Amino acid sequence: MTNEELIKKILLDTRRKGMEKVVEFLDENDFFVLPASTRYQNRETGGLANHSLSVYRFAMKLRDEAIAANPDVEQTLPADSVAIAALLHDTCKVFNYTADVEGGMTFRHSHRFPVGHGEKSVIALLRCGLELTDEEIMAIRWHMGHYELPERDTSQEHKEYNIAMKRTPLCDLIQRADKEATRENLGFRN
Repeated sequence: MTNEELIKKILLDTRRKGMEKVVEFLDENDFFVLPASTRYQNRETGGLANHSLSVYRFAMKLRDEAIAANPDVEQTLPADSVAIAALLHDTCKVFNYTADVEGGMTFRHSHRFPVGHGEKSVIALLRCGLELTDEEIMAIRWHMGHYELPERDTSQEHKEYNIAMKRTPLCDLIQRADKEATRENLGFRN
């Protein structure tokens, strides 16, 4: 099964209202061929899908570890929420990159929809009609954690970030999974 097929299967298996439209949106906007970055991790064609699947795998592993340590955690980390937040946290990148076909596939950064990174993903998913929980919205919104805050650096942003981190363990789980997937791709894993 290809990364594209696996991602679509996992997403559709959540049976979340609006997911069919999200999968259409991903197809129409080259999600499965775009890179995750033009300078850092997963720069290759298909890198965004590869990165998203890697984040999903780390997130599910972290979820399993958390539940093994404390079974009560399972209700705060539903498998469908973990899958949705992990696989769709970087949906915003379909607005950031455009593909050029000139002697091969290259990508250039674009500013077609200039709003914040996490917000852009949430907005795109909601526009598709996906029913997101508050926890999923917060996890996707804050998946960059402190990496995004210095650029915005307002005390209100810090307050909101801290509230979200305290309110839902999904925020921390997605941040950690994203960081681990990136580190692994860059060769920093032990």
